[in-house]
Amino acid sequence: MESNNMENNMESNNMESNNMESNKMESNKMRIDFDALPAVFTIKGFTAIYNANVKSNPKEKFWLILAIVFGCIFIASFFTIMVGPDHLYIQGDMSLSEFWQLYPGPIASVSFVLACGCIQIGSQLSTNWKSYFNDSIDVYVDSKIIDATGYEVVILENDHFIIAKDSDELNSYINQLSSQLQGVD
Repeated sequence: MESNNMENNMESNNMESNNMESNKMESNKMRIDFDALPAVFTIKGFTAIYNANVKSNPKEKFWLILAIVFGCIFIASFFTIMVGPDHLYIQGDMSLSEFWQLYPGPIASVSFVLACGCIQIGSQLSTNWKSYFNDSIDVYVDSKIIDATGYEVVILENDHFIIAKDSDELNSYINQLSSQLQGVD
């Protein structure tokens, strides 16, 4: 009886939307309705739209390029530390190459710290798929909107998802689904 109920639940909750962009509501969010949780569902095109959103983020690219520049400066100054001159004679104004040879340690330290800082800023600006999911999809259970951030959402393959109230319920549901699949074979 319980497996029949779960199969019915799976069939009713296995929602396939044609395209995420074409189904957006007035609030620019897609709406997904469930009778009960946990549930399996499909959002066609979610992965492609998410990847396009991530690739088009100019702020993240800026910080990544800046981190690469500081990383190259770090490598060059570290190389100067290892194979640089033992003695340096400076007369008059100091050129850039003389400055580089005179202070490779501080240059390496500062560039390393700046590269790490750029990586941290860039990673904070990047959007992971869960926050993108929460920003672009409204989830309703029994006709009441829920905050999906408090729920466990797992992306499977081919734009298939599982949503559950907590990790224990999610693991139990996954085990039930896998045992059903093993029983079918």
